[in-house]
Amino acid sequence: MENKLLIEQYEMLLFQRDDLIKEGEQLHSQYISIFGEWINEIYKLKIECIALKKKISYCQKMTNTASPIIASQLEAYVSEQMAGYYAQLEYMVEEYKCSKQSKPISSALVSHIKKLYRRIVKKIHPDWNPALFESLEVQELWNKIQDAYNRNDLEALMECEVLVNKYAQAEIQIDHIEEKTKKLEEQIHTIQTTIPYLYKDLLKDDNKIQQKKEELGKELESFKIYSNQLQDLFSQFHLERMVS
Repeated sequence: MENKLLIEQYEMLLFQRDDLIKEGEQLHSQYISIFGEWINEIYKLKIECIALKKKISYCQKMTNTASPIIASQLEAYVSEQMAGYYAQLEYMVEEYKCSKQSKPISSALVSHIKKLYRRIVKKIHPDWNPALFESLEVQELWNKIQDAYNRNDLEALMECEVLVNKYAQAEIQIDHIEEKTKKLEEQIHTIQTTIPYLYKDLLKDDNKIQQKKEELGKELESFKIYSNQLQDLFSQFHLERMVS
């Protein structure tokens, strides 16, 4: 009886953790959908300022050594230095596009997907039978289950359940369940007290949303001013352009 109660508690925490992770992803997507345009513009200006600072530093170094500042060499240097920033900006722009294209689903469908997911998880889970997950086929199936659940893909989950049935275990036995339960409780606490879950109160308050937009607008303007200042400094250097 005690073991059964421990398993029930563990299951409850496991599903709570998974639900919170999924809700956090949805909150993040909603946040990006609302504020992504400002965030991306701010980041674009931020990396523009970083690039200008690198250009100024490079030019100052060449000037101090009485060396010519070759425009093509300067651009090559800065491009290499900024590659990671530009890749991040590209990712953020794509993430914003995806968040704007995502469509809300009905609460009935969400409930259906959640029940199906829980039914599947009770049949197959790494903690239920770790030895089972030594199989790459089972690992791939588990990844498909997680992906389908996170995407609210009911059809994919239904297909996964058919495949899961051949691996379903009649008896659940979880090793070190007390330790795993404590770990789940810690994970749940972390999720509930960090971003993106902390966006929850903000996103359901129109006044807070408007206030956040105003804050981002002010930040955007400050970066515009800073970028212009750096541009003025950079324009003082003489760049030589190679003629082929």
